[in-house]
Order: sequence, then C-alpha cells, then structure tokens
Amino acid sequence: MSDIENKIEELRQQVDENLANRDSVCKNLGLFLMNGEGDENEEGLMLEYRNAALEINSRISLMDHQINEITEIEQTLNSFKEKDQSLKNRKKEAQENLSLLQETLGEELFHLVNTYDLDVPWKKAFEPLIKNITKIRDNETELYQAESQIVDKSLFKGLILKSKLSVLKGKKKTMENSQSKLYQKCFNDALLMGAGKGEDGDKDVELLTPWFRADKEWQSVLEEEQNLEEEKLRNKDRLKELCGGRGPGKRIEFLKKEQLLEEERLGDALKKWGESVTGDTPEALKSLPEVQKAIGEIDALTEDAIELNLNIEKWEARKDIEKLNKDQEYMNSRIESLEEEIQARRQEIKVLKKEITNAAKEIEKKRLFTGEANSEDN
Repeated sequence: MSDIENKIEELRQQVDENLANRDSVCKNLGLFLMNGEGDENEEGLMLEYRNAALEINSRISLMDHQINEITEIEQTLNSFKEKDQSLKNRKKEAQENLSLLQETLGEELFHLVNTYDLDVPWKKAFEPLIKNITKIRDNETELYQAESQIVDKSLFKGLILKSKLSVLKGKKKTMENSQSKLYQKCFNDALLMGAGKGEDGDKDVELLTPWFRADKEWQSVLEEEQNLEEEKLRNKDRLKELCGGRGPGKRIEFLKKEQLLEEERLGDALKKWGESVTGDTPEALKSLPEVQKAIGEIDALTEDAIELNLNIEKWEARKDIEKLNKDQEYMNSRIESLEEEIQARRQEIKVLKKEITNAAKEIEKKRLFTGEANSEDN
C-alpha cells in the first residue's frame, strides 16, 4: 500500500469515527428527549420519531418485565419445595401429637366423667367404651374360671377346656386392642357433643386445652398446605402463560434475543429523533442547555466530516494523478518500443525488397542463359 493509500485509509477511519460520534450525540439527544424533556414542544417529524421510539422502548420494558417475572416465579416455585417439606414435617408431627392426645386424653376424660360423676351432654359419648369395658371384665371372669378349672386337676376336662381357654384369650386380646381405638372414637364423639367448650375453670376445659392447642396447629398446617397448593397452581399457570408453550429457560433466551434486536431498533429511532432537531425546532426546545450543547456538537462534527471528505477527495485526486502519471510513463515507453519495432520492421522490409530485386535479376540471367526468355517472348 502506497503512502497516498495509507493517508486515504487514515482519513476514512477518521470519517467513521466522526460518524460514530455524531450518531452517539444524536442518540443521546434522542434519549434526553424520550425521558420527557420538551415533549410538549415537539411536532411533525419529531413527534413521529418520539412515538416510534416510545413504542419500541415499551416493548423492551415489557420483555424485561416478563424475564424478571419468569425468573421470580421459578425462584418462588423452588422455594416452595422447602416449604412443602417443612409442612410435611409439621403435618406428621401434628398428626402424631393428635393421635397420642386422642388416646391419652380420651382415657383421662373418661376417668374424669366417672370420678366426678359429671352430668354433661357428652357423657353419652363414652357408652360404647363402658360396654366394651364390661365385656372385657366378663371375659376376664370367664378366663379366670377356665384357668382355675385347668389348674384344678380333679375338674380337668382335657382338650375342651384348653380350646375354650385359647378362645377366651384371643377374645381378650381383641377387646384390649379395640379399647385404644374406642378411647379415640369416644373422645372425638365427646368433642362433637361439646366437651372442652364450657366455661373457663371447668375440669374438661382445663383437661382438653392441650388438645385444642394441637388441633389449632393441625388446622393451621392444613390451611397453609392448601394455600401453598393454590399458590403453586397460580404460579404454574402464570408461568405457562408467560412461556407460551416453551420452557422457562428457552423463553428467557428467546426474549433476550428479541430484546437485542429491539435495542438496535431503538438506537436507530433515537438517532433519527436526535437528527430531527434542526433549525426549525421550536425555540422552547432549542433553548434547553442539553439541546443547545448537542446541536453545537452535531454542527462541529458535521463541519469536520465535510473537511475530512474534502481531504479524501483531494488525496483521491492525488492518487488518480499518480496513477495517470504511471499510465503516461507506461504509454510513452510503449510508444518508444513500438517506434523502435516499426523502425526495425522498415529496415527488414528494405532488406527483403533488396533480396527480391536480386532474386529477380538472378532469374533473368538464368533465362537468358537457357534461351527461355526469347521463346517466351515469341
């Protein structure tokens, strides 16, 4: 690359920098105007550029909001996993606590009724338990009698008594096992009939305070569990709505790509908006310090660009001159070569003509010698 070409390339780089700086000033001016300054004073083309830029910026903001919302929903759904596990643990603990209290308090409430012979509506709830206890006692009496008969060898009746004893023991075990469930059932029935809901100071109210506290925790867990499930469903539905059939990651990736394209469009729109601030701009807008500064910078850069382009044209002309000079030198050299070649050809023609003349003379001599010349004439 010649010195002239290097200079032209350097000037073109300066033009590119000048254009980039001018675009930047125009874009910043458009951004200043978009932020609300002077909107009441804009009209015509400026107002059209404002509306275009605001529309693009609105789309970018909407996509940014969607990205943030998708991210937040994903984080929320992930946090629900910990809450879910915590609720499961609380639910299990509350359930175990209630089951234990059902059995222990059911027995204590039953003894409370019998000990103090309380005359309360929920006393009827324990009638199945009383019947079962009576059956157990009757069974124990039969079992004792059967065992006594086996021990008393004189009354031993062999296998029949052993079989009866086995049946009685099985029956006893079954009734004892059902006793625990009966305490729980009777306890629940008593609660439904109003146990523990009397006035402060009542013995059943004091006894059942732990139960109502545990039941409150149980109801609280169930409510939180339901609320959590509803919250999960709302978030999943919203996430599905935002993602439009894509996964969250793919949707965010798509939105970010679209944002980049929209940001490029916004940059172009802001640049055109800034460029539209011309001499016809309303005085109220031109009087703003930021606008005055931008216009001054644009004018200065425009003048620099004109000067740079003029210099490029001059250096391009120098390049053309240099090329034409080289072409002229080449053509002169070519002409000289051709002239020399023509001179050589002329000399060659003279030699050939001389040789032709000599050959003709030689032919004539031969004809005269052979006598062919006269015969040909006759």
